[in-house]
Amino acid sequence: RKQPKNTNDIKDSTINQVAEEELQNAKKRLYRKQYYNISKRIKKQRKNINKIKINREKMRIKYKS
Repeated sequence: RKQPKNTNDIKDSTINQVAEEELQNAKKRLYRKQYYNISKRIKKQRKNINKIKINREKMRIKYKS
């Protein structure tokens, strides 16, 4: 990275740096939200699968006797 020559360049570079950090934070937030949503969806699916298994067992027991 080149050293900024005058104060204006310095100001611009710091603004760019701050913007870059903000962008990274926004990305992290977005990923966190997506991760949360995905994990929630997976939990829901697991719950449904377990329900189905339990119901199958019930039906099996019901129709055996």
